[in-house]
Amino acid sequence: MTTIDKVISRLKDCSDTWPDGAALIGCGGDPIFLTTQRLGCGDLDQISTDRPIAIKYSDFHLLCANAVAIEMAAMFPVMRRLGTGFGALSQTKTAIQKAPRDGHRHVLQHCQMMSADQYRRCAETGICTNIFSNHTWYFADQHAARTLGRKRANRMNAARTALDAGVHIALHSDAPVTPMGTVWGGVVHLL
Repeated sequence: MTTIDKVISRLKDCSDTWPDGAALIGCGGDPIFLTTQRLGCGDLDQISTDRPIAIKYSDFHLLCANAVAIEMAAMFPVMRRLGTGFGALSQTKTAIQKAPRDGHRHVLQHCQMMSADQYRRCAETGICTNIFSNHTWYFADQHAARTLGRKRANRMNAARTALDAGVHIALHSDAPVTPMGTVWGGVVHLL
């Protein structure tokens, strides 16, 4: 399925056969193949406003839920506190500066699209980064074509940039998302 309308239609068909009030949980979707827009809470609310609905993506990281599911999970306060991208780094840096803990090694996960400036800021605060290095080999072509454009995708998972900034890094494969073998993915960059 490549459009939101098709996803909603299929989920409505499933919802119509489900017991009243029972949660509807879908697995294995991949938002990168939706050509119209990203699936959102409002889309799932079109299917039901009294049944919790959640779609877990194939990358095992993302989940889209309708308002009922989010409310049941009491996620609204959490969602308001979390930042993404540049905001997450700013929030992390501020928290560490307000409550420093000697001997702790703070680590940001994934760091897929961090800039040289963001890595510099990590180095200033002693924040380490864990880079999903296999992502470049397995998914960069899709990001170049569909989500980021070639120029931005070409700087994904910039381990050399992090090292040059003085950041301690780790590499991970996100197994089972991709197979193990992260060093190779961190060295070879093929866009």
